[in-house]
Amino acid sequence: MKKLLIGSLVALATAGGSAAMAADMPLKAPPPPVFSWTGCYVGITGGGAWGRSRDSAPGFGGATRALLGPTPGVVGGGIFVGGADLTDVFNVSGGVAGFEYGCNQQFGTNWVFGLEGDWMWSNKKGSINEVFPGNPLFVDTTKERWVSTSRMRIGWTWDRAWIYVTGGLAAASVDLTIDGTGAGNLGLNVLNFVQDRRTVFGWTAGVGFEYMFWNNWSFKAEYLYMNFGANHFLDQPPFLYAARSFTLDDHIVRVGLNWRFTECAFTWFGTCGPAAPVYTR
Repeated sequence: MKKLLIGSLVALATAGGSAAMAADMPLKAPPPPVFSWTGCYVGITGGGAWGRSRDSAPGFGGATRALLGPTPGVVGGGIFVGGADLTDVFNVSGGVAGFEYGCNQQFGTNWVFGLEGDWMWSNKKGSINEVFPGNPLFVDTTKERWVSTSRMRIGWTWDRAWIYVTGGLAAASVDLTIDGTGAGNLGLNVLNFVQDRRTVFGWTAGVGFEYMFWNNWSFKAEYLYMNFGANHFLDQPPFLYAARSFTLDDHIVRVGLNWRFTECAFTWFGTCGPAAPVYTR
C-alpha cells in the first residue's frame, strides 16, 4: 500500500512538471491572413489631360456650302471635293475630376482581372485660327465637358501592390465653336458665331498601379490614351450649310482613391457580405 501511494505521488509530480514545462513553451503563431484583391469598390479620381484636335470640311461630293466666300475652293459657296483641313492640328488641355467604380477577381496566385467604369467632368479646351481654305479671322474652339470610360483591367499582383494594363470604350461630350465676330459682316451670308454640342465615342488604353495601403482603402495612379476619331458637327438644321468634321484624341494622367466595400465579385447568386478589415482567402 505504501509503495502504491509513493508511486502515485511520483506520477502526479511528474505530470505537473510536464504541464508546467508545456505552459512555459512558446505557442506557434497562426499563419498570417493572405491578402486578396477580390471585391467591388467605389472611389474618386482626378488629374490632368491634354490632346489634339483639328477641324475639316468633310466633303460631300459638291453638296457642301460653308461659311464665307463666294469663290469655289474657298469657304463659302464653293465645293470641297474630298474635304479640306480648315485648321492646323491644335492642342487641347485642362483638368478632369470625377468618380469610378468596379469589381476585381483574383485568380491563381498573382493575377487580378477587373471591370471598371468612370465619369469625369472635364475643362479640356483649345482654340486656333483657321487657315486656307478657311478664313484666318475665324477662331475654332474644341472644348470637352465630360469624359467617361468602360474598361477591363488585368495585371500582376504581389501582396497589396498591383500593376495592370487596361483598355475599353470611351465617350465624351464636346462643344465645337466657330467664332467669326472678328471678321465682321463682309456683306456676305455670314453667321458670325455658331456652336454645336456632340457626344462622341471611341476607344481607350493605358497602364496603372494600385496599392492597398490600409484595410480596404487603395490608392492608384493611371495613364489613359483616348481616341475619338473623326466626327461630323454643324450637320443638323439649322447648320446644314456649314457642315464640318473634327478629330480629337486625349492623354489623361490621374490618381484615384478607392474604398472596397465587399469581398466578393462577379457573383450572380448567393449573398455577398461586407469586406472584412483584412482580406483573407
